[in-house]
Amino acid sequence: MRSHTSKSVVLFAAALIACSGNGSKDAAPAAEVVAEVVAKAETTADESVPPVGPPFSAMFDAVLAHLSDSVECHGGDWDEDFGDSSFYGISFPLLYGLDTGDVACANRGLATAAFALSLLDQWKGNPGLYEERGDDLIMGTMGLLDVYENFQALDQLTEGGAAATLGVDNKQVLKPRLTQAIDAWNAVLALFGYYAPDMEIYAIYTYGNTVVTALFGLMNVEYVRVMGAGSSADQLEAAEKVAQVIEDTAWDDQLQGFRKNPAVEKLHLYPNAVMMLLYGRLYKLTGKQAYLDRSILLHAAIQPLKDPVQGAYHSPYSMEVMGAKTDDYKTLSSQLYTALALMTLYENTGESKWLDEAGELFTFIETYLYIDGMALHHWMDGEIAKPEHLEYYCSGCNFQLLYALRLYRQLKGEGSQ
Repeated sequence: MRSHTSKSVVLFAAALIACSGNGSKDAAPAAEVVAEVVAKAETTADESVPPVGPPFSAMFDAVLAHLSDSVECHGGDWDEDFGDSSFYGISFPLLYGLDTGDVACANRGLATAAFALSLLDQWKGNPGLYEERGDDLIMGTMGLLDVYENFQALDQLTEGGAAATLGVDNKQVLKPRLTQAIDAWNAVLALFGYYAPDMEIYAIYTYGNTVVTALFGLMNVEYVRVMGAGSSADQLEAAEKVAQVIEDTAWDDQLQGFRKNPAVEKLHLYPNAVMMLLYGRLYKLTGKQAYLDRSILLHAAIQPLKDPVQGAYHSPYSMEVMGAKTDDYKTLSSQLYTALALMTLYENTGESKWLDEAGELFTFIETYLYIDGMALHHWMDGEIAKPEHLEYYCSGCNFQLLYALRLYRQLKGEGSQ
């Protein structure tokens, strides 16, 4: 623990005050957030208070406690989740439960997995369910792949809980159900030429057709990673097909990046961050240099969106809907997908600059979006999100934060505990 406030922290705090607007009592005004940063840096007596920044232990523990104690979950269906809990509410509790031996945490993940599996079963008999719960279905399929990969360890940790909760005897019973789901997704996507069409689905009208299509690519990539490339040729082909069609459909030469959809010429963070991630994971599977090169190119493409003071990226996709009066608008989930893409670049290259920048995004979240065990939805017009905003808190994004922080701390060699 530092015994005095470093010069860099003081200058950082001064910059925040200069660039921040006035907040309300409910919104944790920026000046108060800055005061907290300085107080943490000046702490000398209480060695239990960590400095702001890596390894983000205080935020990690508090967010986990809030999700465990204060967010309602109904049979595996989390409140306030916007679809993301169907993946991250499975994968993080399962993986962290295995890391730490926390049976209760693992069981929460298994309950969410059982809900995701039940939705997949409903979808087989009711194709129209995609329009109502498409986000849950796509994300849940990816979460269930982590269940499959860790099935035996989870069953041992929870004393048969994996099999009992999911209603399957072993992972081999689960495999064909996942394969059928992935192949069904690919068949649907093929009907639309491997690019998601305009539909009244939350993910499409919020994040854009390119992002949703890229998620299908990531779903196939995760399937190949978990099942092994030798037995997943069709799924790898589908993932590469998705990447190529997005290239053909949404690439913008002037932006040197991807459009949110073919009709929108403005530079957006979300499609380029998610494509960074897809290219990075395709490179990990195939070793094709073109995928790594394109991932690095997309990082360059999003630099005009970066705020040099806060160290985070502007997130235009929902700025107007949320009522932003300026372009000072940054969302939690878009920073997290960017951080995941940066960490994949670090895994692929070994270059510390990528991991360092991911750490900067987590520092932004801790400094500007985090309060009382919650990382809130956005920073807008100089203030943290307010309860009266259209979107304020997302449990799924908070699970994603823990998921991403777990990976970051492992890559830093700090473990997940």
